[in-house]
Amino acid sequence: MINRSFGAFCNPACVLAILLLLSALSKPACHAAQAQRTTPPPLQHFRDPPATSRPKFRYWLPDASVPASDVQADVRSLAEVSAGGLEFLGFYNQGFPPISTDWSKYGFGTPAFKEILRAALQTTAEHSLVFDFAVGPNTAHGVPAIPGSEGLAMELVYGARTIAPSQRAGSLPPPKLDFNHGFLNGWVHEPENWGPSQLVAVVGAEVVGRSRKAGGSSGEVVRLNESNVVDLTNLTRNGVVDWQAPSSGRDGREWVVLAFYQRYSNERSCVSIPDAPTWIGNGSWMVDHFSPSGAKKTTDFWDQHLLDDGEIDKLMRQVGKYCKYASPDFLEEQLLVADTMLSSMGRQHGDDVSALVDTYFSRQI
Repeated sequence: MINRSFGAFCNPACVLAILLLLSALSKPACHAAQAQRTTPPPLQHFRDPPATSRPKFRYWLPDASVPASDVQADVRSLAEVSAGGLEFLGFYNQGFPPISTDWSKYGFGTPAFKEILRAALQTTAEHSLVFDFAVGPNTAHGVPAIPGSEGLAMELVYGARTIAPSQRAGSLPPPKLDFNHGFLNGWVHEPENWGPSQLVAVVGAEVVGRSRKAGGSSGEVVRLNESNVVDLTNLTRNGVVDWQAPSSGRDGREWVVLAFYQRYSNERSCVSIPDAPTWIGNGSWMVDHFSPSGAKKTTDFWDQHLLDDGEIDKLMRQVGKYCKYASPDFLEEQLLVADTMLSSMGRQHGDDVSALVDTYFSRQI
């Protein structure tokens, strides 16, 4: 019995386990106590969280007529209450008139605005805070720009005319520009109905039914037969569609001629004073949300009018974190569309513009 027990303890694996146990028990008690006193990193961060984990405040700047010293005092007060940082957003009367200051002098991107931005960044850096910012004035869905210039928002609009079986299409239906305007009037700006509309496609579609709009609103819903749509674009010359509706339509159904146009939406993001003397003081305009040219419109403005200041560029890289960009304008246009979207759709559908009806405007027009 003794020999077998002794032999078991002489097993190399057992001997190693015993030696490790004895080594652990022989360590001084102070090491164990020190390990117990060490605070795990997550608990340390909870007791003294970094700036990125602390609450931040949205800071509404009325416009650049505010003294820079007042802005710096506000940023210091955030640090005093242990805030992590701020979101710097130019209020600019929430984008609506009346305007009490000259934004050609105090607007977004002016030298006065750069002075305020630089001061806010300096104080943020001094107190090791985080600096979030809006990429434009108000809700930041646009920047100051020359109206009708590349990179601004575009929309797809249409005009419709009903014709009887065997009737010729005749002149193009003009675009209906106020199709969806006023839906959020008082919160976002209505698109302005000036400027050209470029014809991009013409189709004829068979009508399968009509009904009143739901909810008691005026007008009617015209239902189209998406399997019986004819591309009339190549039959259109000088504003006239050289096409005759079929005479053998089922049950003598009518047809509708649809002309699709692309145009700048001319929707402002921020309205300035009437007859502003400079384009940079003329508020801001919605940018194209779906194309590289729209993004470039915003980044070019920053590069040319804000980050051209070496100190602002350096401080933004040091303390800048997140940028704000919002787009409530989607609800006012008929259909926002990028300048490159139609050509992309043509490649996907083999240049079948009849897909415009089904893909873009659903089955009810």
